[in-house]
Amino acid sequence: MGCHHRDFFRNLPSAVGKRKYRIIDGSLIVIHDYGKRVEIELHRESERRLGMLRLPVTPVIFRFFAYSDREVEMFLNIFDKHYQRGGG
Repeated sequence: MGCHHRDFFRNLPSAVGKRKYRIIDGSLIVIHDYGKRVEIELHRESERRLGMLRLPVTPVIFRFFAYSDREVEMFLNIFDKHYQRGGG
């Protein structure tokens, strides 16, 4: 993902909506969704350089438990919208 950990955590409450979640050791987020579970694992931050431009990069792993393929797609579409940045 193109963000720092602090940005990720700032956007997290709106991205998960009314689902309950907990943060474990500052890098694992466990989201409970009515009998289903999502785990989001954040890895070490780095940056991508494009000329003089520096962009944050955080590798992220999503794990879905008891979700159908369609439910995973729907979750990720909504989640991604909360992390989009402006642009043209």
